[in-house]
Amino acid sequence: MESLLEKTRAITELVEASDEAHVDVGDVTQRLAAVTAATVLVVGEGGRVQALAPHPAHPLREELAPGRDLPPAAREALGTIDRIEGNVRHDGILSLLRGTGPERQATVIPLRVASRRLGWLLLLRSHGGFDEKDLVLGEYAATILSLEARRPPPPAAEAREQQAREQVRAALAALSLSEAEAVWHILSELRGPEGVVVASRVADRVGITRSVIVNALRKLESATVIRSRSLGMKGTYIKVLNPLLLEELRRTRARR
Repeated sequence: MESLLEKTRAITELVEASDEAHVDVGDVTQRLAAVTAATVLVVGEGGRVQALAPHPAHPLREELAPGRDLPPAAREALGTIDRIEGNVRHDGILSLLRGTGPERQATVIPLRVASRRLGWLLLLRSHGGFDEKDLVLGEYAATILSLEARRPPPPAAEAREQQAREQVRAALAALSLSEAEAVWHILSELRGPEGVVVASRVADRVGITRSVIVNALRKLESATVIRSRSLGMKGTYIKVLNPLLLEELRRTRARR
């Protein structure tokens, strides 16, 4: 089992690897989720999800994704929290988790610059509470995120890339595990940014149903990260509109 020091270093590595560039909020969120075994969200002051790292053991409501607003009850509950609270039992916050079990727990850490609150860092579990080590890791990550907010905004090119990355992450967060696996095999079949794929052939080779592939492609197309068109017996034409799709999908698979 990793020690607290080892888990802290896992987060520190993100800062060291930034080489004075901006630390990626999504990367910090993903790393914190990994070292705490919790679902982690970064939420802005207005209640909009800025980053999301779901944990399979602690599933969230399906409609939650980066760029979307929290439900009113959750936003109202967060507005009352001005200091770190571990193992809170606010019904509005716990409602973010799927299910209604009595063992749901949340830790909420406000993100601040000087005296101004920028939002909150949330750690959520469907079962099992948070201990002191989890709170230390959460506060450490919150400090990094708050310091990042003080830095000058990235150049326009970096801002566009970040927007494109968040678009992909939101799209992938909406996929089930089987759908994400289907997308990986479909894109691997393309061998480029566009091409024709025979979905039934991929389904037979990988051992999944064709409907899983169809649903996955429909979700990605709704998120405008791909464009697809049926060619009948010839297969399906697919064009990747967001070049970061394969990269983010590869990172998602590596974390499993």
